[in-house]
Amino acid sequence: MATIIAGEFATMADAESVVAALKGANFAADDVDMFMLNAPGQHDLHPLGGDEDADARASHAHSGALSGAVIGATVGFGAGAAAMAATEAGPAIAATVAAVGAYTGSLVGALNKVGEDEAPQAPETVRHAGAMVAVNAISAAAIDEAISVMRARGAKQVEQAEGRWENGKWQDFDPRATPHLVSDNPGERLPQAADRASPSH
Repeated sequence: MATIIAGEFATMADAESVVAALKGANFAADDVDMFMLNAPGQHDLHPLGGDEDADARASHAHSGALSGAVIGATVGFGAGAAAMAATEAGPAIAATVAAVGAYTGSLVGALNKVGEDEAPQAPETVRHAGAMVAVNAISAAAIDEAISVMRARGAKQVEQAEGRWENGKWQDFDPRATPHLVSDNPGERLPQAADRASPSH
């Protein structure tokens, strides 16, 4: 596995400028990759488009609908029982009121459940649309140099990852993966892949 430093840039022109700067800093052409990155959810990884099989926010709506239907039907039966006592058409009214209550309850329950799932959460670290420059950093010095060049050229964010680097490209890049952003403190960065693979003494 290779240690990869990657930075996000607003435009392809910005990325090309970074690539030129990295090559000027003695990075080999085969150790620098550049590609466009779509916005989250728009990577077209599924045949019908998008990145996921379903909207995670709607995954629990059916449970809210079921509980709402039960509550609505119960209320409906109660109202129908009252109507039955007051009129000869009570059974028909009871069935109608129960059905309306179940439908209304299921709708309200589903909406409430989705609303709960949309409660404010901590912001998630994601990759943004734009251009990305990735570097195969073969040493600690290369890691620091790549980070320095990218930040000096206005990277929106810089990340460090492990990956498969072949034929001058980051072959197993996954746009859906949560990026590990590089800290300003070198001690908080991920160790190099080679360092983790080597036995400790």
